[in-house]
Amino acid sequence: MYSYSMVQWLFFFYLYCFAGWCIESAYVSIRTRKLTNRGFMRGPFLPIYGSGAIMMLVVSMPFQDNIVMTYVAGCIGATVLEYVTGVTMELLFKMRYWDYSDKPLNFQGHICLGSTLSWGFLTILMTEIVHVPVERLVLSMPPKILAVAAYILTAGIFADFALSFKAAIDLRDVLVKMEQIKEEMMHIHGRLGAIVSRASQGMENYKTAFSESVSAAKGFGEGMAVRMEDLKSGIESKVELLKSAARTKPTAYLESVREEVLELVAGRVPLIVELKADRADMAVCREADRLLSRYEGLYCIESFNPLAVLWYRLHRSEVVRGQLSDAFWKEGEYVGTISFLLQNLLFNWLGKPDFIAYNCKYPKMLSKWLCRRLYHIKTAAWTIKSREQLREARKHFDIFIFDGFVPKGEGG
Repeated sequence: MYSYSMVQWLFFFYLYCFAGWCIESAYVSIRTRKLTNRGFMRGPFLPIYGSGAIMMLVVSMPFQDNIVMTYVAGCIGATVLEYVTGVTMELLFKMRYWDYSDKPLNFQGHICLGSTLSWGFLTILMTEIVHVPVERLVLSMPPKILAVAAYILTAGIFADFALSFKAAIDLRDVLVKMEQIKEEMMHIHGRLGAIVSRASQGMENYKTAFSESVSAAKGFGEGMAVRMEDLKSGIESKVELLKSAARTKPTAYLESVREEVLELVAGRVPLIVELKADRADMAVCREADRLLSRYEGLYCIESFNPLAVLWYRLHRSEVVRGQLSDAFWKEGEYVGTISFLLQNLLFNWLGKPDFIAYNCKYPKMLSKWLCRRLYHIKTAAWTIKSREQLREARKHFDIFIFDGFVPKGEGG
């Protein structure tokens, strides 16, 4: 055992990468009740499993006949690998793929005593049971066939890893030129509409009560009319102040009213929440989750930033998530590699969205059509502002997002 050539070591690595992908993808698919392709890469390989398996074999080499030392070596080696991998991934991609912060005796959230002790038992299981038939299989293969297979796998996996790694690195600079204020104002408009609608409904209720009471007490009714006008004036003044604050300091405005908006809606209607995550900073995702976890109604999230969608996939997989996109090149505002990839939904493998929200002006984009027809992903059209747009969008989309337009009498 452990007297292997470089080709055999490579083949062991690829076998365990594939086995890890099968185990994790099957587990997640069963848990979520839908087929899930797990992993950083596009192909059926998880390098962390291959690295872990090879590490266990290497650190146990000097202690093949001493099971206690094999356990100790496994604890130390795997813990070092886990810590280095966690720190490196966080430095590169500005996010954590696992977090032990809530576990006792953890260090920086990357490692903890419980996982360290488990690694020791897994090392014994690996070296004494799992690797024995795998070793027998690899050693029985003709050297030439093994070499050819290893070289082909090396080329394919290296290309896959390079593309996936470059895409993940590039995502740190995604959406630098996005017009944050323009999008924020669109959502401010919607929130103000909800506030005005609630205020108007309250006014109508007051007016109805006032009309009914006039027949009983006209004098009192006149006094109420004055009070109603004062109330209406006060509400309108309040809305004007909110609008003014939204125009002058939209970021501060959103910070001050986001909790009030949720309290106002109070679970009465489903919410579509757009997350404006800046590059790889996922603070907005954590804050949104903090607020929405207390919301009693239905909601879903969507974002132009695939990393925000990925954050919800990793941390809140039960929440419906959507990938926002647009024909950036046709709009002429953002022309570049990242914009091209976003426009053609080539980052969907990262966040695996439940739906795609696309600009309704471009209903025939090939990437959107392929996702809808081949992968049966629901597509939403944004933003419908007229009956004509709605009629056209019905031919190409499944869901419709409206702005300043109520589709009365349109059905569905």
